[in-house]
Amino acid sequence: MAVKKSSETATKKANVSQEESERLASELADKPYGSQPQVRAPDKRKAVPISVSLPPSMIEQIEDVVLANKRGGMPNRTVSALIRSALEAQGFKAK
Repeated sequence: MAVKKSSETATKKANVSQEESERLASELADKPYGSQPQVRAPDKRKAVPISVSLPPSMIEQIEDVVLANKRGGMPNRTVSALIRSALEAQGFKAK
């Protein structure tokens, strides 16, 4: 298959009108001019993982409580939920 030279294809390009170029630019633009920006929903903040060092006996107690909660269908079925509940009981609130 023969490849055309760039000079041959350049002469065959169609002329684009000003209206067509403006329409394409407004379609592709992230923020079109002359229109109201869309209001984005507020970001819901996700939990951030942290690392806490605890004595092994305390970790075992926490894991025992979590396991009992899981088996009993009680709330606080994860270590994170149990710690979150304890922090909220001490007055710490999520915003």
